[in-house]
Amino acid sequence: MKRAALLVVLASLVLFAPSLNHFFVSDDFLNFERNGFQTLADALGFFSTKDIDFYRPVARLHFGILRGFAGDRVLVWNLVGVLLHAVASCLAVVLATSLLGAKHARAARWAGLFFALHFIHVEPVVWASGVTSVWVTIFVFFALIRIRQARRTRSTLNRVLAVLAFAAALGSKETAIAFVPLWLLTTWWWPVEGAATPRRPTTREALPFVILLAAYFTVTTGIERGGDASPYQFAVGPNIVKNVAFFALGGFVPLRYWEVQNVWEGARGIGPFLGALTQRPGLAAPIALGVAALVGLWCRGDRHVRGSLLWILLAATPFLALPGSGERFLYLPSFGACLAWGLAAKAVLRWGERSRRRWIARAGVLAALGLHVGGSLDRQADWITAASWTREITGRWPALESRDARTPIEFVGVPDDHRSAWVFRNGFDSMVRLYWRGRPYAKEGELPEGLPEPDRLAVLVHPNGTVGMLPARLMPEP
Repeated sequence: MKRAALLVVLASLVLFAPSLNHFFVSDDFLNFERNGFQTLADALGFFSTKDIDFYRPVARLHFGILRGFAGDRVLVWNLVGVLLHAVASCLAVVLATSLLGAKHARAARWAGLFFALHFIHVEPVVWASGVTSVWVTIFVFFALIRIRQARRTRSTLNRVLAVLAFAAALGSKETAIAFVPLWLLTTWWWPVEGAATPRRPTTREALPFVILLAAYFTVTTGIERGGDASPYQFAVGPNIVKNVAFFALGGFVPLRYWEVQNVWEGARGIGPFLGALTQRPGLAAPIALGVAALVGLWCRGDRHVRGSLLWILLAATPFLALPGSGERFLYLPSFGACLAWGLAAKAVLRWGERSRRRWIARAGVLAALGLHVGGSLDRQADWITAASWTREITGRWPALESRDARTPIEFVGVPDDHRSAWVFRNGFDSMVRLYWRGRPYAKEGELPEGLPEPDRLAVLVHPNGTVGMLPARLMPEP
C-alpha cells in the first residue's frame, strides 16, 4: 500500500509539473479578492450565508489561507492543488482495495494510478478555483473508507470520523450529497465482511447523517443563487440524455469535450446533434467506440466492473439536470472509470502471464496509461495558454497608468475561454481591483451607467500566449 501511495504521489507531481507556474484565470481573481481574512472572526465569517451564491466554507478557508501565506505566488497555489490531487489518488487506492478485496489488490493499485493520471482531472487540479471538486472527493472517499472500517471493527471513532468527513464534504461543495447514493451502492454492491447487516445501513449508522443533512439544508435553503440568471438552474429535457452520455463516456474516451459541447449547442436537440456528429467523424468515431466499450463492459464484465459503472451514474446525479457540463464535474464520478481501468489492467496482465505474452500485455497497459497522460498534457496546454493571456493582461498596468483616470476604458474582445480552459468567464472586475487599482475599466457592455464616454481598447490574443491592445476603431475586421 505504501509503495502504491508513493507511486501515485510521484505520478501526480510529474504529470502536472508543466502547469505548476501558470497564472490565475477567471474565478481565481474573484476567489482571491473575496476570501481574505485577518482575524479568527473573519475566518468564522466564512461559515455565514450572507452575500454568497454557494455555501462552501471549507473552500473559502482554502482560498483565504493560501492568500494569507502565499499572496499571488501562483506556484504555491498550483502545488497545493496537485498535492491535494495526490491525496485523493492515495485515498482512491485505499477505497478501491476496500471495495475489491485482497483478491483484487493489484487492480486497486492500478485504479489509483489511473486516477492520478486521468485526463479528465486537469480542470479541477490545474484550475485553482476547481479545487472544490478535489476537496469534496477527498472527504467523500475518506467518509466511505471510515464507514467500511467501522462496519468491520464496530469502532465508534470511525463512525464519528465518517460523519465529520461528510460534514466537511458538504462544506466544500453542495454536490457532496452524491455521498448518499454512493454509500448505499458501496454497502449493497460491495458488502463488508463481518458486518451485522452487510447489505444496508442500519438506523444507528444512518441517523447522524440524516441529522447532518437536515441541518445543512436548513442553513442553505435561503441562499439566493441568482434566480433564473444562474447557470446552475436545473432543466428537464434532452440535456439529461446529453449529460448521462458525457459522464458515462468521459472517464473512458479522451475526447475534447468542448468540441462536443459546441456541436450540442449548435444542434439544440438529440436528433440534430446526432446528425451533426455524422459530419464530424473525428468526434463520432470515438463516441461510437466508447458506447460499444460500455455495452461490452456491462454485458461481459463481472460484478466489480458493473459496480464501477453504477458508481459513475450515481456520483453524477447532482449534475445530470444541469444545462451545461464541466470536466471538473467528473472528478468524483471518474473513480468508477478508474476502477474499471484497474480491473482491465489486472486482467490483461494476468492474460499475458498465462499465455506467455507478457510484453504484449504490458504494452497494452502502457498504451492505456499513455492515453491518459497524452490527454492530460493536451488539456494542460490549453490552461497554460489561457494563463499566459491573463498574466500579460494583468501586467498592462504601466501602459494604462498614464491614461486620464477620469476616462473609463472599455475592453473589446476580452477572451472568455480557450478550448477547454477558462480565461475571463468571471473575475475580470476582481482582476481590475487587484492589479489595476480600481480604475473604471470593464469588459464590453459591463461599464456602469452614468460614466463618461469610454475609450474602447481591443484585446487581441494569440495561441502563442502573446496579447496585443489597440484602439477598437483600428481593430482588423474578423
